[in-house]
Amino acid sequence: MKKNTMIPIVLVAVVLVATVFFLSTNKGNKKEVVSVATQEITAPKDVDKNKTNNQKPAKLYQPIPVEPMSDYIKQLNTRMAQDLGLYRGSKSAEVLDLYRKSKENTDNVIIKIEEYFDDIAQYQIQTGRLMISCGDLNKKLHIQRQAIHQESTKLTEMFFNKYYFYQGLYDSGVCKMMGTKKDPFWTLLKLARQGDEIAQLLLLQNIEYASYEYRKTVDIKKHPIEYMQLRDEAIGYLHKLASKRVYQAAERLGRLYSGRGWPVVPKNPLLAYYYYYLANKTNSFERKPFEENLDQFYRVLTDKQKEIVDRMTDNL
Repeated sequence: MKKNTMIPIVLVAVVLVATVFFLSTNKGNKKEVVSVATQEITAPKDVDKNKTNNQKPAKLYQPIPVEPMSDYIKQLNTRMAQDLGLYRGSKSAEVLDLYRKSKENTDNVIIKIEEYFDDIAQYQIQTGRLMISCGDLNKKLHIQRQAIHQESTKLTEMFFNKYYFYQGLYDSGVCKMMGTKKDPFWTLLKLARQGDEIAQLLLLQNIEYASYEYRKTVDIKKHPIEYMQLRDEAIGYLHKLASKRVYQAAERLGRLYSGRGWPVVPKNPLLAYYYYYLANKTNSFERKPFEENLDQFYRVLTDKQKEIVDRMTDNL
């Protein structure tokens, strides 16, 4: 009688053990599939977290397959090179030109600033530059005003141009937006999420500017999780743009992974070379020639790493 009752109990136990083993195996397989699908790589254990603003390191990504160059991207690359260059006439240099321009009062400065902020989508590069100029504005103005009242000071035209620029910036009231819901950073973030390529390209840079001590629109210490989410979103945009052969995005990723940019990702010599190579390959327009020496990034690789990057760049 006891033997007959023991047999079903043993069978049930065997079935339970097999079920648990099957479920745990499938769970592991499922996790692996998701990881491959998102092309996400686990960050190395020896990453120096101090290099990434004392926060969890950004995700590392395998390069997304690169698309063929389209006419639209060719035009976009040319426009970005023209807009982001630092020569006179570019959008990046407009604020500097406004700073240097001869002026007798603050009127033209205020008019220009209001024009920029009335259409941030059109003037996102200029508004970003102006918000940088807001840093320590009161201190800058105090120094300028003191100099005006010192009889021994030789005041040049350039001095007054500078003074009227900062006074106009102060009188415009745009610097009071810093750290508030009206800060243009939020408009630029919205534009990036709506698919604006310039906003996507500049988002990581704008996050850095928005996190400065004088601004704290993005407060890394108070809201580290929100910051890390924004950071990873911005890096994701750069990867996506680079996969479409947007030259500026590939170059910025090369700088990040070579340790030359804002320290938000661990250094990775393979990805640094890959994205610099892609930037060099994509540079098919006249302005903003590629400036990095690819050989120096290739020489530091091990033989095994060279084999890997040779395969990665083979079809570019």
